[in-house]
Amino acid sequence: MEESIASKLNTYPTDAKSALLQLRKLILQIANSESLGPVTENLKWSQLSYSCPNGSPLRIDWRPDSPQTISLFFHCRTKLIATFKELYPNDFRYLGNREVLLSINQISAKPELAHCISVALRYHQVKDKPLLGL
Repeated sequence: MEESIASKLNTYPTDAKSALLQLRKLILQIANSESLGPVTENLKWSQLSYSCPNGSPLRIDWRPDSPQTISLFFHCRTKLIATFKELYPNDFRYLGNREVLLSINQISAKPELAHCISVALRYHQVKDKPLLGL
């Protein structure tokens, strides 16, 4: 983990940091298990950002105005959130066309979350398929 990432993680409260680390681990595991290529991890707009060569970047963050949630951000000019809303209308809380809100205490490798991350990390391979190839 790069120093800038570690430094950013150290700015969060303990429970938020733990949830973000769990989500980071899930993103990296999915990219590795699906052989999606190297994951670029950096900071964008002061948020942790993850991308693969054929994917759309994911960003994750915690905000003090919503202390019980972790935000998973997707690029707003993709079909990702619209597709997720269609496939998983009751599995997540959505905010606009770019954000999924996850309970800070329930970050897990549940199949729906893993699926959304997987699709984002390979978005440019599936963006022209109905329901992103699902």
